[in-house]
Amino acid sequence: MKILHVVPSISPVRGGPTIAIFEMVHALKYVGVEADIAATNDNMESLIQFEKLTKTYWKGIPVFFSKRVGV
Repeated sequence: MKILHVVPSISPVRGGPTIAIFEMVHALKYVGVEADIAATNDNMESLIQFEKLTKTYWKGIPVFFSKRVGV
């Protein structure tokens, strides 16, 4: 089984869902599920650097980043 979690941000300063998503992906991987995250590169006042259309490992979790749009 493969699961893709789509969230607006994985910045820890955003709180709740951005922290919980890492726990969920870790738990899914523990039971053998292939789980990834798709998120923007939002990191409050800065941006997370990433390569376009490339799976990036952020804190050990595979993430596909897209560019943050707007404020």
